[in-house]
Amino acid sequence: MLKLRRKQKFKRLQNTLMMAFLVLSITPLTIIALFFLNAHSQDLRDQSTSHLVSLRDTKKQQIVDYFNAQESEVMGFVRSELAFASGGRFYGLVNAFQSLGDDIEQARQHAQERYIMGSGDQVKTTILPDSSSYVGSERYRLLHKRYHRAFMEHLKRSDFDDIILVDLAGNVTYSVYKFDYFGTNLETGSYSTRVLGETFARLASEVKLKRKENEEYTPVIVSDFAEYEGKQYAWVGAPIIQQGYLHSYAMFRLPISGITKLITDGTPQDINVLLVGSDHSAKILGLTEETIANSNAVISEALSGITDVSRYQSALGEKYFAAFAPIALNTTHWALVVETPEAIAFASVNQLETLFVVAMLTAIVVVVIASHYLSNFITSPLLKLTWAAERASGGDLDPSIISLERADEIGA
Repeated sequence: MLKLRRKQKFKRLQNTLMMAFLVLSITPLTIIALFFLNAHSQDLRDQSTSHLVSLRDTKKQQIVDYFNAQESEVMGFVRSELAFASGGRFYGLVNAFQSLGDDIEQARQHAQERYIMGSGDQVKTTILPDSSSYVGSERYRLLHKRYHRAFMEHLKRSDFDDIILVDLAGNVTYSVYKFDYFGTNLETGSYSTRVLGETFARLASEVKLKRKENEEYTPVIVSDFAEYEGKQYAWVGAPIIQQGYLHSYAMFRLPISGITKLITDGTPQDINVLLVGSDHSAKILGLTEETIANSNAVISEALSGITDVSRYQSALGEKYFAAFAPIALNTTHWALVVETPEAIAFASVNQLETLFVVAMLTAIVVVVIASHYLSNFITSPLLKLTWAAERASGGDLDPSIISLERADEIGA
C-alpha cells in the first residue's frame, strides 16, 4: 500500500514536470509563431491590396490617356488642310451639299436617297441630266470622290469608325459610311433627341458662347456611350475654324470596342474590371446587368466621387475585395471597379494560416512526446532510488539494487 502511494506521488511529479515542459516549450513557440503569422499575413494582405490598387490606377490612367488621345486626334483633324478643304463653308462638301436639291429639304432628301447605307461611296440613285439639281449633284459627286479616300485612310489609322461633317445649320453634309444620320438635321430631325444631336447641340452652344471672347476657341466635346442599332458608340466633335472663321463641325463616332480592348488587355482572369456609367449602364462589352447589380454597393460609392479599397458583400451574398475610383471625362462621369472574390484575393493568406495550424499541431505532438520522455527520464531513476533506499534500510543489500556500474543517479 505504501509502495502504491509513493508511486502515485512520483506519477504526479511526472505529470507536473511534463506540464512544466509543455508550458515552457509551447508558450514561446506559440508566441513566436503567432507573431510570424500575423506579420506575414499582413504582408500578404498588403500585397493583395497593392495589386488591386495598382491595377485600378493603371486602368484609370489608361482610360484618361485613351480619351485624351482621341481628343488630340480630332483636334489635329479640324486644324488640317483636309478639314479646311472639305468642310469649308463656301466650298468643299459642306457647301456642295446645299446644291443637291432646289432647297435644303430636297438636298437632305436627295442625300439620303443617293448612297447605299453603310457602303461609303456606292450610289443607289442617280440624278438625270435634265434635272434642276443635276449640276449640284455632279459637283457634290466630284468633291466626294476627291476627299472620300482621304477620310477612309484617316479612319484606318484610328479607333473611330465614322466621320461626319455638319454645317452651321445642323445638316449632316457628309458621312464616310453614309449611315442613316447622313442627310438629316441634328437640330430638328430624328437625331436631335439622341446622343448625336445632343452632342452637336452642346458643341454648337459652347462655340457660340466662347467665340464672343476668342474667335479661335476650338473646344472638343466628348459624349457618353449610347446605344445605336444594338451597339454602343460615343461621339467626339470639334468646330472647323480657319483664321477665326467658323466653317462647320466635324464629329467622329467612337465604338465601344476600343475601350473594351483597353480594359481587358493585361487584366488577370481572376480579376473583374467594371466600367459603369452614371446611369449604371455598362461602358465595356461583356459586362452584364446582373454583374453591375451585384457590385452596386461599390459602384455607387465610386459614382459619388469616392476612391477607396474595401471588402463588400454582393447582392448574391458573395464576399468581394474591390478597389474603385470615379472617372470624369468632359461632362461624363463613370465608375471604375477592380474586384476579385475574397477567397482568391487572400488565398495565400489562407494557405499560410492552414500551414500554421498544421505546423502548430505537429509541434504540439512532438513537444508532448518529448515532455513525456523527459519527465519519465527524470522521475523513473528517482522512483528506483527510493525503492532501493527502502530495501537497503530493510537489510536487503542485493548488488542488483545498488551497483556502482549503473549509469544513472544510483550508480553515480
